Amino acid sequence: VIPRKATLAVGTFGEVTYPFAQSWRVTLGARYDYTKVQVDEAYTSQTLTTQSLGGEAGTRRYYNATYKARLEHDLTTQNLLYASVSTGFTPGDVTLTTGPTFEPVVLNLRSETLTAYEIGSKNRFLENRLQVNGAVYYYDYAGYQVNNINFTPQALTPTYGPVNIPVKSFGGELETLYQITADDRVDLNLAYADAHYTGRLSTLVQTGPGTSEPASDFIARDEIPNVVPFTAALGYNHLVPLPGGSMLTLHAGARYLSAHDTSTVTPGELAAGAYPYLRVGGQVVGDLNAMWDYRNYSINGYMRNVGNNRYKNSITISPSLNALSYTAIPYDPLTYGVVLSARF
Repeated sequence: VIPRKATLAVGTFGEVTYPFAQSWRVTLGARYDYTKVQVDEAYTSQTLTTQSLGGEAGTRRYYNATYKARLEHDLTTQNLLYASVSTGFTPGDVTLTTGPTFEPVVLNLRSETLTAYEIGSKNRFLENRLQVNGAVYYYDYAGYQVNNINFTPQALTPTYGPVNIPVKSFGGELETLYQITADDRVDLNLAYADAHYTGRLSTLVQTGPGTSEPASDFIARDEIPNVVPFTAALGYNHLVPLPGGSMLTLHAGARYLSAHDTSTVTPGELAAGAYPYLRVGGQVVGDLNAMWDYRNYSINGYMRNVGNNRYKNSITISPSLNALSYTAIPYDPLTYGVVLSARF
């Protein structure tokens, strides 16, 4: 039976910004949310056992209170410092899936909560021609929601479900923009991110009615997949004024992504040598764009991934009779085209 889900969310929010002393401001906010999720479904497992979920048994209620606090200080009219702390959440859920014994299992997904700390600065120099913004952050997740965990990694037919695991993440960002001339601009953005499971060994995953296993039985590494440790983006824009008031905008850009994991790996898959297939090395992707604009009309020509770099974007591991099989989804190939637009 196709599951039906109804979600009701109501809440209230208040925020106030108060300037105090000279060049200091504080912003305070609070929010309260009530979320009700109702699921109505019937699930038949591989053992041809059917279990239904509906009514009060398929209803979950989530109550969350969040807040934010931000302090700002103007060093000058062009230099700002700030520090903030805020909280957020994603409501939980409930669903049916197949457990390790191939019997239907009710999976409860708890709310995901987050406490975020950030310190940063926003600046303009050289008569506003140079803009430099930077920040460092620390994120503390309680119950980070991890999807598609294989509860039967040794079976020929995997069964998947979500779990909640604590996560901590920290990093920094630097954004720069330099207006070389009235028609030329260069921007460079750098970012570093480190995200790890902190409760992989201590978190218990529900695998059946009244049964559970450590999350480390299903996740072998603390690093979170698809979190790129270091990224860089360099772009150049040039404006070409044309007769009649039209404008040609030329753009060239390149992105660098450092080596990272593309998928979760289990202890069994790790022992079988799967990890090198899940790893992608450092990659560079370049883009070109040219747009002609005149009054309400524009022609936009683009070329994406000019080097046709088809690196592994994601990997899925599936067990086979004698070994593991891997399915890779590559990054989009070289793509080019033209877009015509008219505004009325």
